[in-house]
Amino acid sequence: MDPTLIVPIAVALAGAVGAYFAAVRRLSGSVSTSTAADLWAESSSIRADYQRRITELNTIVKRMQDRIDALEAKNDELHRENGALKRTLQAQEDTIKHLHATIDRLESDNTEQRQENIRLRGRLKELEEQNGRAG
Repeated sequence: MDPTLIVPIAVALAGAVGAYFAAVRRLSGSVSTSTAADLWAESSSIRADYQRRITELNTIVKRMQDRIDALEAKNDELHRENGALKRTLQAQEDTIKHLHATIDRLESDNTEQRQENIRLRGRLKELEEQNGRAG
């Protein structure tokens, strides 16, 4: 419950109790009668109970507000951490794309080198055969 609502509620209750006692007083004829005195004591007890309950509720509201503040701080911290993790994830994904491109390029280079190697072996064999015939 919002702490700003507690005071108006208490005032409304006090007003209702006051109206009740005003009516009782008017009907009893005197405040000093035992019925009026009993009612006055009862209303005093009710006001004390309401004040105790208001204090109790204010304590609960304060504890809940403190908890909300702590949770909002934790939420902000998690939001910042999520942002950092998203940036790290994006950097990792970019690195993976770059590495895939490098692998593709190296595989292509290896294929070309293998073909050139086969061609050069053939040429070397040719030259060795020519050299063997000439010598």
